[in-house]
Amino acid sequence: MNTTGTRRLAFRHLLAIVVVSIVFSSGALLYQVRSQYVRGIEERDVVLQSIEESYVPPVAAALFFYENRQLQLLSEGIVLLPYVEAVTVLERRSDETVPVTAVGNAGSADADATATEYPLTYEYDGDSREIGVLRVTTSMTRVREQILARIRTTTAASLVAIVAFAVVVLLIVQRMVFRHLTVITTFMRDLDPDHIGSQKLVLPRRARGSAPDELDEIADATNMMISRLERALSEKTTLLHELYHRTGNMLQSVRSILFLQSSSVEKTNSLKRSFALWTTGFLQWRWYTRHSTSGAACPVSTWKNTSLN
Repeated sequence: MNTTGTRRLAFRHLLAIVVVSIVFSSGALLYQVRSQYVRGIEERDVVLQSIEESYVPPVAAALFFYENRQLQLLSEGIVLLPYVEAVTVLERRSDETVPVTAVGNAGSADADATATEYPLTYEYDGDSREIGVLRVTTSMTRVREQILARIRTTTAASLVAIVAFAVVVLLIVQRMVFRHLTVITTFMRDLDPDHIGSQKLVLPRRARGSAPDELDEIADATNMMISRLERALSEKTTLLHELYHRTGNMLQSVRSILFLQSSSVEKTNSLKRSFALWTTGFLQWRWYTRHSTSGAACPVSTWKNTSLN
């Protein structure tokens, strides 16, 4: 049994399942990565807003009263917040700002790090003064690390799931479709015209319990075609036998007539002509008895007139 074509079809089916699954899984993974990154940006904005509301006023007060220990503690608390890499408190003196406290390492932040500055103002005796700047450096490095870790984990799990799913689907389709295609191909290849009536396509399936499906319709159509071919061959054989007998009877009659004519001819030329007619008819009869089923033209008729002359 030659199953090369079916195996190629099964391989293409498996490859199509894997490719489509990878495409859909990649799309879903990209959507999840984008959603996680956007969510990280939103969380960072919430952190920056909480710093402005909760940390800026006490930092301004500690800077105004030169409480360096308090500034250090507040800066260390800000650095512990998510996405915060470094905190620097700058005091404004005349036309320049001088760093007072620096916590964290701003130089270790990546190229996408963002520095947000909050002006430090303090109201004293009804006069609001800008006394410095709180600079907070944030980075999305942690978010990217989390995304990369998730991509690695999700990709490995997705590949295993895709391969397992493709194999299961292939086994199901192999049992439900491909093996029946192999049976149909083998049956059509081994179909013998000489014994066509005794052959019937039967698929190895359970008894029908519901409406026939496409494979049942293919089997029924194939069996109907075989029945029609059997009837056509039977009719053709009958017609050929009848043509053979009629042609033989006709040639026998012609032969008898020629013999009667040859006996009544007195001249030599007439005798030769009758003999030629008899020979032609006899050869035609012999040719038809041997080639009555081929349908080809009798070659004797092409030189009939020549022989008579």
